[in-house]
Amino acid sequence: MSKSDVDRLSCILLTDSADTIREKVCKAVTDMDPRISYDPRSRPAISNLVDIASAFSGSTVDQILLTCQQFDTVDFKNYLTEVVVERLKPIRAEILRLLDDADYLNKVIRVGNEKARVIADQTFDEVCRRVGLKTSD
Repeated sequence: MSKSDVDRLSCILLTDSADTIREKVCKAVTDMDPRISYDPRSRPAISNLVDIASAFSGSTVDQILLTCQQFDTVDFKNYLTEVVVERLKPIRAEILRLLDDADYLNKVIRVGNEKARVIADQTFDEVCRRVGLKTSD
């Protein structure tokens, strides 16, 4: 999986549904060897998926390999899907809750605009002073 790839299936988004995550993981590239192992040089695709499982589960790569030693790639992708879905579930729920709260989002935008305006005004004044368009107050 790669966030730089333009294919919509190439990365998992925080807002992806469980079904979308399942589809993306299921279609993730692997190789012809059905065993789960970790060798980034000779097996970069499956190693990438093991890295993802490790990152999302908090387990080490060795722990993932031990847990999944009897899995083929299909079983491993099912395992990875569950790990990712469970880890993202509360994050996705909070994002969706915030996106539904238009009053809160408008307030955040308003406060952010005010802060940015103050900084921009200070920067503009400083630039004007430095280029000689304005004298010090």
